Amino acid sequence: SLAMAQLRVGDAESARRSLQIATRLNDGGLPHDWFLMSLVHWKLGDVKAAHQHFDRAHSWMEKNAHDTAIQRLAVEGLALRADDDPENALWRQRLSELLFRLGRDKEAVDELSRAIAIDNTNVQLYRTRATYYARSADWKSAASDYHTIVKIDPEDHFSWYMTLPLLLHSGRAGEYHILRTQALDRFGATEDTRTAERIAKVCLLHPMVSDAEAETINKLTEFAITRGARSSSVKWFHAAAAMADYRRGKFEEALRHTAVSHRLAKSNERSLAALAHLIDAMCHQDLAQPKEALASFHSANELIERATVASGNCGNAPS
Repeated sequence: SLAMAQLRVGDAESARRSLQIATRLNDGGLPHDWFLMSLVHWKLGDVKAAHQHFDRAHSWMEKNAHDTAIQRLAVEGLALRADDDPENALWRQRLSELLFRLGRDKEAVDELSRAIAIDNTNVQLYRTRATYYARSADWKSAASDYHTIVKIDPEDHFSWYMTLPLLLHSGRAGEYHILRTQALDRFGATEDTRTAERIAKVCLLHPMVSDAEAETINKLTEFAITRGARSSSVKWFHAAAAMADYRRGKFEEALRHTAVSHRLAKSNERSLAALAHLIDAMCHQDLAQPKEALASFHSANELIERATVASGNCGNAPS
């Protein structure tokens, strides 16, 4: 405590002596001491010693610490570490992750943006920043970051899977339609069942589907169900097929697929159950079965609310 007070008033040399005493008394010191000693050495201009103390403390914190006091000291140290190594995006990335943990989301985004300016082809940086944007319900920015990942690594189907609903949710339907066509061109003949299911599903989110696109999507869902009949993910494949049948006006067939999803869904798979109930609601409504439609909608809404409360997400997230 004395060393901290001395450092804050600018007396780094006295802080160093106080920390040396604390280190002796604590058999080598505590993580707080290591972080504080690194800040002291930075203040004294001894960068090498500062890095040694900081790296030791940071390594310990990543494995053990949940103490916010330590994390706040680490933020100071990481900012200085990043300034000492301005061409290394890793320090900015680590700083942003720590700021995010502390709930300082805007600062976290700012640090990630600096990291991206250093390494603008690192998909993990864009993916992490998209997560931060989504946490604050900035869907447009999140969509832009995932769209950038698609351009950097177009073979990664998961980035397309994330980008398409974000574009639609942020009101960018025109870009959604363009990217949907590109996704079906790229993945329409995939030999991977999860890729087939995911691409088909996000390409069905908007009702405007051309005949050629509908044919490709149907082939994807049929392939997923046939090839993945024994897969634990087959329940998801049937949900995608139900979406495809609903878009084609084949409501009874869609309900048969959702029945399989309901039967196979585990109790903790709320998103799958909610999706199946929503498809049921739309099918029942088009079949002039309003009571069944309302019951299915209420079931879906209850599952979504429970999942939202459990995740602590109060934003208007895309499904």
